[in-house]
Amino acid sequence: MQRVVLLGASNLTLSFALVVDTLRANFATPLEIWAAHGHGRSYGTYSRVLGRSLPGISNCRLWQDLAQQPPADRTLALITDIGNDLLYGADVPQIIDWVQACLDQLAQHQPQVVLTALPMDSLRKLSRPRYYAARSLFFPRSRVSYSTMMERVQQLNDAVSQTAEQFGAVSIEPPGDWYGFDPIHVVGRHRAAAWSRHIASWFPDNHELTIAKPSLRRKLKLWRIRPAERLRFGAKQIAAQPSMEMDSETRLWLY
Repeated sequence: MQRVVLLGASNLTLSFALVVDTLRANFATPLEIWAAHGHGRSYGTYSRVLGRSLPGISNCRLWQDLAQQPPADRTLALITDIGNDLLYGADVPQIIDWVQACLDQLAQHQPQVVLTALPMDSLRKLSRPRYYAARSLFFPRSRVSYSTMMERVQQLNDAVSQTAEQFGAVSIEPPGDWYGFDPIHVVGRHRAAAWSRHIASWFPDNHELTIAKPSLRRKLKLWRIRPAERLRFGAKQIAAQPSMEMDSETRLWLY
């Protein structure tokens, strides 16, 4: 049995159907997919977007539930979208502590980990007007200045690189041409290339990866799945896991 753990924020959310179906197309079954993601998701604290709040990834229920599962023959993990917490005002040491907490909890499962760096090629080209426009659009409550953000971005990226080396993870640096005016979200035409690069890291170099092309109906179906816990306008909602059995040998847990 193979188990894949996916941790991220908006980029993972926007491509979730693509990622799930590509995993199904390339991995033998039985397959378990465990995912914690969401727009604006924090690695350590509750994050709120349009009335929906989710717990921090490092302390969500995924870890408790995963610890109760029997060992898998192979465990793979992807940790991506590290950086939202800078806009929430968290400092670099705190963010790295949250990421390392995820890695520590994964360690008991002896995973092959892929850790994505920040999109530095894109962020280095970011002007003040573009920064403030993107901040207002995606993180309207943030008050982190442009100069402070640029300094912390470099510090965090260096720390992520050191963390990948410390935990023996494969580190991927996103190329700048994956991004457009929005400096942190991969544009639609490059999403398949981006995720194929991440997923290919778990295979030998000569493996020919099959890229899925999910339909709109498929995307909406996965979009509607409820995570294990969330707040909707202050009301707590709980959903049993696994949240979906896609066939007799593929199951999805969502947090």
